[in-house]
Amino acid sequence: MPAYDEDGVRKQIRFRSKKQSNDQKLNEKAFLCIYVDQENKDKNAISSIEVKSYEEIQKADLPLKVKEKFNAK
Repeated sequence: MPAYDEDGVRKQIRFRSKKQSNDQKLNEKAFLCIYVDQENKDKNAISSIEVKSYEEIQKADLPLKVKEKFNAK
């Protein structure tokens, strides 16, 4: 899935959610804050082993440069 770091730099992330029950499915239109452990910050692809956790956040909580990418004001 396409993503942006806090500076608005596009990244490509591949990961799977481990939520088990149907009431815990991710909303398709949700914004996710994804925490990664990546040694090379200049790398544009982030693998599933580099994703440490994630959380759904509100549009208002997006960094300004990311809001600009999504036209989310």
